[in-house]
Amino acid sequence: MQERRVIGQAYEEAKLKWPQGADYRYTRQGHELRLFLYRPTQAEIESVSVGRAELALTVEKSVLFLLYRFAPHVPWGGAPYTWWSLTADEQPRVLPALTPDTRTPLQVHVVDAATGIFRAVRTINLSPVFTNALELALRTHLVQAQQGNSLTENEYKERIADIHQTYPHPELMLPNAIATYQSGQ
Repeated sequence: MQERRVIGQAYEEAKLKWPQGADYRYTRQGHELRLFLYRPTQAEIESVSVGRAELALTVEKSVLFLLYRFAPHVPWGGAPYTWWSLTADEQPRVLPALTPDTRTPLQVHVVDAATGIFRAVRTINLSPVFTNALELALRTHLVQAQQGNSLTENEYKERIADIHQTYPHPELMLPNAIATYQSGQ
């Protein structure tokens, strides 16, 4: 069961500090992009909350990345997805059937990495084209995991390190994007 989160309170009760960065999660509750920013400024919070959102989906070395930018104050970042980081209760068993006009909601959370305080949330209804590309990539990932062909935690960490060495800045992965999204699409 997903806990109810409240802006201005701890994101998770037992965790008061988070490593700075981002992750993308697809669980039984849906899609989440979690941004862990060190002492986020009001400008960064507003950019995520109401600014222009840009997303891109790429798969590098069997790792799915959700690239993001929230104008004008949150630059390009990359959030990898991993199946094994989810608890058994969180892991989706099947993906819903899609139609050409399906728009998947993505919850974007901003957490102060220094204090663990939940600072902002935004729901983005992804375009049908982006939704279908994302769901296809997730289906591939899910099938591999269910067949025992997914990366181990160590393999995943090694690939992430290799990817960061190849692409020291997330926006360098943009030419490889299999789908892109901008708010308003």
